[in-house]
Amino acid sequence: MRSLVHEDLERLIKRSAWRLGLFKRRLIHVARRFGALSKRRDVTTISVRRLMEAFKDTAIEEEAYKEFMSNDVDLEGVKKLLSWIEEGSVKIVPIHTETPSPLTRRALERASRKTELIPPERMHKIIVESAKARLLNEVRYFTCTNCWEWYAAIRILDLDEHPSCPRCGSRALAPLDLDEHQLRRFIDKHGKVVSYSDRRLLRKALKAANLVERYGKPAAFVLAGRGVSPEDAEEILREVSVIGDKLAELVIDAERNALRRRFL
Repeated sequence: MRSLVHEDLERLIKRSAWRLGLFKRRLIHVARRFGALSKRRDVTTISVRRLMEAFKDTAIEEEAYKEFMSNDVDLEGVKKLLSWIEEGSVKIVPIHTETPSPLTRRALERASRKTELIPPERMHKIIVESAKARLLNEVRYFTCTNCWEWYAAIRILDLDEHPSCPRCGSRALAPLDLDEHQLRRFIDKHGKVVSYSDRRLLRKALKAANLVERYGKPAAFVLAGRGVSPEDAEEILREVSVIGDKLAELVIDAERNALRRRFL
């Protein structure tokens, strides 16, 4: 235990958080706020492991962890206690008993309970709702590819159904996943690029802008998918062009395919 003083406690807590009931409650609460979990769902039947898998690397998991760390964990108190143990001012004394202590008994009872698994159809619904929440909460720099004089960071959820440039009125807006410094450097060239990387980015921006011009907000929703190219997005939007479960399912499939292409 003394060695924990020198460990990254926050990292260790985050790694083991999914085992804790407090974190489970936080995760469920945030998932309900995001609309990814029905408020009528009986929380006692939900497997936290399945939830963690469904919400892994999403805004839901991140927000739940922030609330867990700020409201449920006394990190500074833990560090102080560990430092006292290391100094020797606090000692750990083992106690041998024939029966489990009240705290141990409670832990054993909880561990022995059989957790009801979420039905596959419900899990699919959770994954789809989580994906929708994640995509709608993505923020992109929307850049006018007509005048190259305007850009703004906009969350997909807050985007107009058919957004347009306030400078020139064009709907050819490219949602770019760049930081502001990279973006400024790119748009200052007004579409006149020289390097290979800039030409590649310009082609991608123009294709994405064309989709936003034609399909509006649903195009931005699809393009917010991880690894989803404008070509992938166009194929999806030809099939479904309204934000909903079906569109989210197609984006999830496209993300999986992009991941396969990356590693295979």
